[in-house]
Amino acid sequence: MDNIIKSLGYNPINPKKELEDLRLKREELRSKAEKYNILMEHLNNLISERNKLMDELYKISKSIDELGYSVEKHEEINRKYQLTSNELSKLKGTLSEVKRSLENDKQLLSQLNIEIELKNKDLKEIETCLNKVDNAIRVIEIIRKAYSSDGIQKLFRQRVAPLISQLATNYIDQFNLDITGISMDEDLDVKVSRGGDFMPLELLSGGEKVAVAVALRLALARALAERFSIVIMDEPTIHLDEERRRVLVNVFKNFRESTITQQMIIITHDRELEDVADTVFQVEKVNGVSKVKEVSLKN
Repeated sequence: MDNIIKSLGYNPINPKKELEDLRLKREELRSKAEKYNILMEHLNNLISERNKLMDELYKISKSIDELGYSVEKHEEINRKYQLTSNELSKLKGTLSEVKRSLENDKQLLSQLNIEIELKNKDLKEIETCLNKVDNAIRVIEIIRKAYSSDGIQKLFRQRVAPLISQLATNYIDQFNLDITGISMDEDLDVKVSRGGDFMPLELLSGGEKVAVAVALRLALARALAERFSIVIMDEPTIHLDEERRRVLVNVFKNFRESTITQQMIIITHDRELEDVADTVFQVEKVNGVSKVKEVSLKN
């Protein structure tokens, strides 16, 4: 006990409590010692790592020195790199816009190609129509030339005019006039002759003009009987005396019997011509209105 007191250097008042306090303090110091040891170990590791890094840095610095590294050159390269990067970004943006524009142009080109195809189709149809029109114009021109006054019409007049002249002369002879002939040339100009001398129609009397007109009309109808099925006469007895009217009735009868004309229509105020008709229609005006009725023929 004395040894313990001597070792402590004092006489404890409450040894048990002090012992307990010492134990707690010992535990606290042990814990701190452990933490200290851990920290020291970590510090030693960091120091070792630092030394390695310093060695590595030395090696790198040495390598950089060997490579001729320059801070100014490095910064210049960085500036150029940054400028190049910025320019590249701009170029990428421009390229993107160009791509979008190109895509729009492709769509527009596709639409234009469709429209061009449609226009070409329309153009071909128009060209086809124009070709048809040109062909039709050529055909019409050929027909026009053929039927012009110097074409078929001329040939027709050359062939028909002499026949009409002969037939008209035969009909005019039946009127017992001093007209000895009727001549029609290929231009359809008409002349009459008296005693072998031809004269213009203007020198004829009214009755003679009517007789010549009737003769020409009947001659024309007979010459073209195969082409015309109806002959119409409007007041054929005007300016004719009674004797000439009786002659005209006989001329009409002979005409009906000598041609293949299917129908003759005569418009007249003279009752003598009823002898030529199969059917007679009478037109009367009643209260300003024309009335048409069929008249029974006397046997």
